Formats: sequence, structure tokens, C-alpha cells
Amino acid sequence: MAERQILPGEIYRHFKNKLYQIVAIAYHSETKEKYVVYQALYGDYKNYVRPYDMFISEVDHEKYPMVIQKYRFEKVEPKHIEDAESDSYDAPGKVQWVNPAAGASGAAPDGVDPLLIGFLDKDNSKDRIEYLKLNRAKIDDKLINDIAASLDITINEGDIDSRYSSLLSCLSTMARFETGRLR
Repeated sequence: MAERQILPGEIYRHFKNKLYQIVAIAYHSETKEKYVVYQALYGDYKNYVRPYDMFISEVDHEKYPMVIQKYRFEKVEPKHIEDAESDSYDAPGKVQWVNPAAGASGAAPDGVDPLLIGFLDKDNSKDRIEYLKLNRAKIDDKLINDIAASLDITINEGDIDSRYSSLLSCLSTMARFETGRLR
């Protein structure tokens, strides 16, 4: 039987019914042991690391007899993400995750701002700038912080207008270095 393959970007459900997204597969520099780096898709979105073999292992059904899930982490397709906020081991009803900002029906995962999803769905910095300009009246400090975190940038504290301007300035700089050229 082939080893399960874990890839960055995939979403997995832990047997305790919480969702996580794979950030990277990493290797210990000394021992060469393989690790999975993953991020919680709930709460404060912390990052975690776990040995690869442990990540793909089966649930200890003697220790957790009520768990139905076979593996500690099982892959979930984005269109079939179920409500993961329940602490129950029972499988909840399925909810399709569709971007409400795009005008589709459905619900974003709990706690995720539809404006953030809309922003992240844009293909380049120029489109993101236009999106922010169109939605200026709805932008608050939390959204600016979330966008900054998604771009791995820092926006200094201050009034909302100066933070918004700083965000646009960063995106403008990014846009200058983006290219539509195929390599």
C-alpha cells in the first residue's frame, strides 16, 4: 500500500473535528526527519508542526473508541468542508464553502470576513487595489490586519485612513514587481 501523500494547500480534518491547511512539508536539518507544517482554520489560526508519520497515522481507536474517522487527519475537499467548530465526534451536516463576495450562495467558514475572501480571490495586486477601493467604506482595522497577515507585511498602528493608505502603498509596490509575462 502506498504512503498517503500530503501536499501544501490541502485541507485536512483532525479526528477531533477541527480543520487545518497544510502550509509546507519540512525536513529537520540534522536528522532529515520529515514534518508537516499546518495552520488551524479556526480561532487564532496558529501554525503547528508534527512529524509526517504521525500526521498520516491512524487514530488510536482504543484510546478514542467513539471516533469514526480512520486517520488522525483526513483530507477534505474545499467544496465539501463541513462545519468544524463542533467539539462533537459526530459528523455534522455538510456545508458548501463558496465565496459570498463573488455573488454565489453558500457560507464562508465561521469567522472569515467575506471581504477578505474576495480580496484573496484576486489574481494580482492591481486587482486587489481596485477591490479595496470599491469596498473602502467597509474596511476596518481587523480586515487591514488580516490582509497584512495574508501578504506577510506589517501595517503600522494609527487611524484607519493612514493604515488604509499604507496598505494601498504596499500593494502598489507589489504591483510594480508583478509581471504578466510567461516564463
